[in-house]
Amino acid sequence: MRKRYILLALGCVGITVAALMMAMRREHQDLYRMTILPSLGGKVTTLTGLNNQGQAVGYSEAADGSCHLCLWDREGRVQDLGPAIRSLFRLNDAGQIAGTTLDAHGNEVAFLWDGARGTRMLGTLGGAESVALGLNNGGQVVGWSRTAAGLKHAFVWDETTGMRDLGTPEGDGSEARAINDNGQIVGVSDQEPGRPAWWALTGPASVGRQLRGFFGFSDINTQGCTAGRLSFRDGRDFMVLWWPDGAPKKLFPVDQEIQRWPAISDANQILFAERHRRWLEPIRRKILSPESEYYVWDPNRGRIGLNRHVPTKRGERVEFFDLNDRGCLAGHLLGPGLSYVSGVLLEPIPERWRKPRAR
Repeated sequence: MRKRYILLALGCVGITVAALMMAMRREHQDLYRMTILPSLGGKVTTLTGLNNQGQAVGYSEAADGSCHLCLWDREGRVQDLGPAIRSLFRLNDAGQIAGTTLDAHGNEVAFLWDGARGTRMLGTLGGAESVALGLNNGGQVVGWSRTAAGLKHAFVWDETTGMRDLGTPEGDGSEARAINDNGQIVGVSDQEPGRPAWWALTGPASVGRQLRGFFGFSDINTQGCTAGRLSFRDGRDFMVLWWPDGAPKKLFPVDQEIQRWPAISDANQILFAERHRRWLEPIRRKILSPESEYYVWDPNRGRIGLNRHVPTKRGERVEFFDLNDRGCLAGHLLGPGLSYVSGVLLEPIPERWRKPRAR
């Protein structure tokens, strides 16, 4: 009889805990509204960029399995822009798209698309390939390209000068990852071991001091601020904000591996992903939660775990690739066993964000 009561009590405790967890999850979901955007009929749709005008860019599979570059608007309508490769695409407020495609020889080459002129190939620095990584509202594109000697050099492209070699402030290689509307560029120079690099179109390039545990510094907002993970002398890792002419500002400790380059908005929100390595990870990944945990750090609300705010079903997980100045996020929803990949847009619910953060 006693054993029966113990089992009954344990069952009640389990039900209570499950109910509390479900209630907490419902509460957490209220910060964002999720919209699944239409596809071209295939099983894979991914959003990689968005602007402040309610548009998103990415790629979608057609029913025959071919991949197409697509542009979505705030009404959810999709515009098929033609065949594409699975790549990173960026979108500015003028509706221009920067990305990478294949040329007639099968080499990856950077391009710029707009509604008036269509797709323009941006060329290379003398080698066979180039890759676009960043775009600002003035239509300037940055990335990297092979030189005639086969080296990887950062570039900036604009209507007036075409593609220009930004050089390598240190070492033999560099890549430019983002450009803001003031023409400030952030990237890396000599990736092994890696140094953050800044370029100003009106002045000389500069590099950060030797960094230990460096990761990120791949996006830059209009204030010239970038974000990344940095190890300090006490052995602890922190996510930091950094300006080229200032010291890094610690935001919060980082105990896990940062898996994707952090993105930063003009509101100083940071989008990043962590890979949680635990001894139960193989079981945890299949039963409890995804391998990658996506977060937004907000100056007023702190660190926000996005998986708690997205109404996913059992076995589904989300990944995000860009955020805009209004706090919207673009990415995709992965079905169980990758049975489907749907492009998703998260929009903050204003009245929820105005409430003070729970302590």
